[in-house]
Amino acid sequence: MHLSLVLSPLFLFTQTVVSKPWVPWSHDSPPIPLNCLTVAQALDIATRYLSCYNSGAVKTLYDLAGIISPNFTSYDETGTGPYSDGPATVGIDAFFQSLTASGPSAFGNAVQYPLFVLHDCTRISYRWKFEGWSTGYNATVPAGTYLEFKGTDIISVDLDTMLVFNATSSGDWINLARELGQIGNFFP
Repeated sequence: MHLSLVLSPLFLFTQTVVSKPWVPWSHDSPPIPLNCLTVAQALDIATRYLSCYNSGAVKTLYDLAGIISPNFTSYDETGTGPYSDGPATVGIDAFFQSLTASGPSAFGNAVQYPLFVLHDCTRISYRWKFEGWSTGYNATVPAGTYLEFKGTDIISVDLDTMLVFNATSSGDWINLARELGQIGNFFP
């Protein structure tokens, strides 16, 4: 058999496949809605939401009003702290109380910011970083020790108001406890 007879069908097949565009979705799929979040909006919302956790960022309920909805819910106790086993934070008032609770803290001068952001139409997922300094309270490391850890959030946004109405967070809180020297001392 001649090489040309073998290559001709292969060439024809290759030309047919290459000449047709590959579309990863069906033509019957609904179009993406025009009012979905843009990349810039997703980054802005994630940054503003994380800023609620920065030291001293929230002093009044008004500070939250442009970021989260009145019916905001955090099902994983994010707003109530890393060591809480209490109920979910439900409503803007409860979230405000959790952020402004008085009493000593193991860290201060804390900031949180997104490292990267992924989003679809109404949900934003992002990896964030916490940075702060030990106050010496509830820790075996000296006051002023630099602390950092990371986490991942998924937040849902109401497209009519552009406010966050739901948050789910998973932070590497065990790394913060380790950095504070709490493992083996305050936690077995």
